[in-house]
Amino acid sequence: MPEKTAQLEGILVVDKPRGITSHDVVNRLRRLFGLRRVGHTGTLDPFATGVMVACVGRATRAAKYFEGLDKAYRAVLKLGEVTDTGDGEGDVVEVLPVPDLSRERLEEALEPFRGTIAQRAPAYSAVKVGGEPLYARARRGETVEAPTREVTVRTLQVESIEGDRIALFIECSKGTYIRSLAFDVGRRLGCGAHCLRLERTRVGPFTLAEAAPLEDLEQMRPGEALEKLMRLDEALAHFMEPIGLSSHGASLIIHGSPVEEDSVLRLPATIHAGAAYRALDGEGRLIAIVEAQREAQRYRWIPRRVFAQPEIDL
Repeated sequence: MPEKTAQLEGILVVDKPRGITSHDVVNRLRRLFGLRRVGHTGTLDPFATGVMVACVGRATRAAKYFEGLDKAYRAVLKLGEVTDTGDGEGDVVEVLPVPDLSRERLEEALEPFRGTIAQRAPAYSAVKVGGEPLYARARRGETVEAPTREVTVRTLQVESIEGDRIALFIECSKGTYIRSLAFDVGRRLGCGAHCLRLERTRVGPFTLAEAAPLEDLEQMRPGEALEKLMRLDEALAHFMEPIGLSSHGASLIIHGSPVEEDSVLRLPATIHAGAAYRALDGEGRLIAIVEAQREAQRYRWIPRRVFAQPEIDL
């Protein structure tokens, strides 16, 4: 098994079960593939389920580009109870009466949370203050001012209202805390709330429909599990445009040097300064991820992650 997995690389879309951490998922995938080099691209809380995008082998070098993708969730909020963790795993710290709630009243309460908003991280989160995760301080009973950050909630849709529980569909930018959203919505309604259930249904273009349940992966024969791996270039092609390079341009990139436009055979359909692109050689093979840099009226391409090995001397 180690010999077969030594060159393994790719992207795996996993359906995380409830009750384990994202790091637990990574450890179980490491055992499954017999490979140390496995990482995830966005943490899910232990109580949450759904899509996790895992990078295997050299694909871990591209993890940051998957981390930046938008996410989609289905969340169930329980009204009338505030917990110290913001989810159903924590201790109830406040109980308030739940008013009769019409869809119109709920829509009114949700409106301030649509679009770009400032959001405060939950006390029980991995965000670091003074070099230490907030959850470590919270467990010691310390009160720390959690930092705020700007996030974008593109969709905040009511799916159902059943007594003291409301179901929401959410599409948002990376870094959005659904537990914080639940707390803020509950506060605006005047009755408090926490996130009772949470399922991530999408990470960028990768959906729950294509995700393999972790338990199913572990019951597969080694060859079957390997078939679930998506090639890195195939995965990146879902959201990152290509740039085609001449043999000279490919050689420059492979050796870590920038490329000017005269070494580009095919430009992307759209170019944005600072954006990432797949650099392909003359045979259409992924050799690197490059960043577009504007200089006067032209662009140059800076290698950020190189996957091909140098073979040509400059």
